[in-house]
Amino acid sequence: MRTRAQSLSFVFAASLCAGAFGSAGCSSSPSNPNDVGNGSSSPTTRSGGSSTPSGAPSTTSQAGSTQSTTSANNGSTPLSSDSSTSSTSTASSSGSSTSAGSSASCSFSDGATPTGNFLFPQSKHGSHCTYPATNASQICTAYKNWYNGITTTTGAGSGRRVYDASNDSSNTTSEGMGYGMLIAVYMGDKPAFDAFLTYVSAHLSNGLMGWHSDPNGNTLDPHSATDADQDIAWALIMADKQWGGGNYLSTAKSMLSQIKSSEISGNLPTEGDFSGATVKYPDYARPDYGATFAAVSGDSSWSSVASAEYSQFQSQQNKSTGLVPDTNGGSTVSSEGSRTPLHIGIDYCWHGTSSASSLLSPMVKTFVSLAGSSYPGNLALSLTVSNGSATTPTSPAGDIIGGPASVAAMYDASNASFVTSSYKLLASFITVATGAGIYGTHGDYFGSSLAMQAFLVMDGDFIDYTSP
Repeated sequence: MRTRAQSLSFVFAASLCAGAFGSAGCSSSPSNPNDVGNGSSSPTTRSGGSSTPSGAPSTTSQAGSTQSTTSANNGSTPLSSDSSTSSTSTASSSGSSTSAGSSASCSFSDGATPTGNFLFPQSKHGSHCTYPATNASQICTAYKNWYNGITTTTGAGSGRRVYDASNDSSNTTSEGMGYGMLIAVYMGDKPAFDAFLTYVSAHLSNGLMGWHSDPNGNTLDPHSATDADQDIAWALIMADKQWGGGNYLSTAKSMLSQIKSSEISGNLPTEGDFSGATVKYPDYARPDYGATFAAVSGDSSWSSVASAEYSQFQSQQNKSTGLVPDTNGGSTVSSEGSRTPLHIGIDYCWHGTSSASSLLSPMVKTFVSLAGSSYPGNLALSLTVSNGSATTPTSPAGDIIGGPASVAAMYDASNASFVTSSYKLLASFITVATGAGIYGTHGDYFGSSLAMQAFLVMDGDFIDYTSP
């Protein structure tokens, strides 16, 4: 029932974008048909980006504190008005978890600054992964661009919503709201998180969010999308640890119960809570969440869900390329399946899961091979699962696959160069590649949000607050 517009695919080609880290950026905006949620009808065709609705706030500036002198901009145009950096040195994949960050001032667009028990930037490097040198000021700037570009109070009642201006007529999806809550809690932006939660709460049906609503806040489809509900539940659990109080935890527990009873079948996530929903999309799996869901809910069967999800990944993965298709039994991987490496990569960084590393090894080998020596080279979407070839390469879109691929590559120190290049590419788009349509520049909530999550993982901010 879930359909993603995939009429175009994406390629990272340095020559198309004034060099991988060039100061000119891309000359025009690519048409990025990304996720529009799940529904019984065909998705709305996306057009180019539009201006931010009047409800979105203006950007404010921030200052960063210096942690080391390593810059992630590779000498190109400055990424923020603050010339200082808050970078972390590359960590090895051995030893105990350490906090490599120091508090940096980050004034959000809503007037708030990071608050909570886990102040941004955490920069906590787990013992299993290799991390690139990062810059907290860059991430703060990216967050503000994301917030200004694709969130608004217009049509959100007393809350705030993430909207899709690129292809879906400024409608809102539960997936976008889940991303918004994840990003806000890890940035420590409580006003934004609570505003997103207010919108979500107003669109619950049987304890789960209706996946699709229009610019006026009217529900277009009350049925849920399992990927979004899991993200929302996770964000609520993190909010309880970040700020406490309120009903964050009780709401999360209620959602977990509903997800388990309405959206999980045979220990695997289905498309949603509607009649006829099937186990269709491998990247709906969140094995990284499983252990914490089990602990918080008191339902140990969540651990069985994580195990079954790995069995599904293994059955769908091409043994040669390591790629996992968009749909079970499919032959290509595009934006729908781009989250698989992200989810598996996070699980490995958090838990060192052996099943994760065995899946990541051939997958990342393909990504690195496609990228070539002049990263980003030919890393593209869509890809043919059987041989890794690009099906229809078009414009650069470093957010949709670059972020997930870089997180996946963090599992092994031998990929350090690829991870660092990936971070630099994503960072270069913050202010340089104005045509790339990421970080909210052109209303692309899907790619923007994947890039933000990848940033937070690479900086060591996207962590499990229940076991930091």
